[in-house]
Amino acid sequence: GDLFAVVQIVAPDDLDDAAAGRIAAFAERALAARCPGEANVVIDDLESGDSRRRTAIAISNDDMPFLVDSVTNALSARGLSIFRLLHPILDVCRDPDGGLLEVSPADREVLPEGRRRESLIYLETSAIPQGEREPLERALLEILVDVRVSVADWRAMLKKLERAAESLGEARISVAADSVMEAKSFLNWLADDNFTLLGYASYDFKGVLDDESVQPEMEDG
Repeated sequence: GDLFAVVQIVAPDDLDDAAAGRIAAFAERALAARCPGEANVVIDDLESGDSRRRTAIAISNDDMPFLVDSVTNALSARGLSIFRLLHPILDVCRDPDGGLLEVSPADREVLPEGRRRESLIYLETSAIPQGEREPLERALLEILVDVRVSVADWRAMLKKLERAAESLGEARISVAADSVMEAKSFLNWLADDNFTLLGYASYDFKGVLDDESVQPEMEDG
């Protein structure tokens, strides 16, 4: 696979071949060696061929939700302007030590055998002083760990949400059919990437659905 070709696919029309080549070479520094469950962050001067002082950032990680928003929010919180952002999703083949063997644009229909789905985030930002780069790298790695934990919880909560939608038709209390359908449609809409799940609570209604005195059930563990 050719990372240069991947960059050409996801890049805007105004990106010439020379710039695409520079981006591919820089991004490969983050992709070159990585084990599952870990992230790589590379921060360095941008070789832009002009007088503008900018910094390039490349992040290689397992593909998962919330990556781009989490990274860009962290950069914006530090007062950095983002001038370019590319986020190709990749199908990657690696050797047993995590070394990069082959890379291609992700096939959304099927993950080829022997490959893993990975995320590559490439950014060009306002200049980051040398002394601030290592602290920023550590901060981004910590954020990516938090995202990984959140996604694991999010998937578990998503299953709870889907189960709640399925259970509405099994209610032990008398509920109008149109109310059940409306509630089920709403829960399905939430589950369809329209809501960020940060936590959940389970309620067991014994009487009417608008009983405000009902308390959440507690679970062990």
